[in-house]
Amino acid sequence: MDRTKRRDRNVLYEEADEDDATTKVQSRTESVARIPVPFQKNIVSKAVSFLFGTPVKSLHRCP
Repeated sequence: MDRTKRRDRNVLYEEADEDDATTKVQSRTESVARIPVPFQKNIVSKAVSFLFGTPVKSLHRCP
């Protein structure tokens, strides 16, 4: 996966020091989920089926 499109995020967290009861703000890098899912292909196939699909025939006739 291309890391320039979806970068890892920098997260701030507090680290408690038990000796003098203070907290320090630290920074770490967490990796993000990079799951390739072809949403575009799914959307196009559904749009094409609506566009070129056979129309629904109504069996009920209104008087």
